[in-house]
Order: sequence, then C-alpha cells, then structure tokens
Amino acid sequence: MEAGFDNAPDPRAIRMKYGKIGKEHAGDNIPHLHLDDKTSMVLTEEMMFSDFVEWLQKNRLQTE
Repeated sequence: MEAGFDNAPDPRAIRMKYGKIGKEHAGDNIPHLHLDDKTSMVLTEEMMFSDFVEWLQKNRLQTE
C-alpha cells in the first residue's frame, strides 16, 4: 500500500494527537494517512471527496 487515508480510532493516531492513549480519548476518530505499507503515519484533517481527488492528483505516483 502506498497511501491509505483513515478516520478510525487507531491507537497510533490517538497517541500522535494526544501524546497518550487514555480513557478520555479511547474510541476517538482521528483522521490520518498511512504510508509506506503502514510503517509511517501522519495526522490529517477531515476531507471531503473532492479534497481526496485533489490530493490524488497532486500526489499520484510517477510511473509513466
């Protein structure tokens, strides 16, 4: 997987956003992007479909 957007309560994303995982943040949906076969992650903002399409156009792989 090259890139995967997610808006799930991922423990790594919760830790990145809040510094820890605790009861107060358990289950929080955190928008984030998995990269490099899920070996790295960055937090993102929520996005609409049009934002996603724009991201794809700007970041598509240069395989041509």
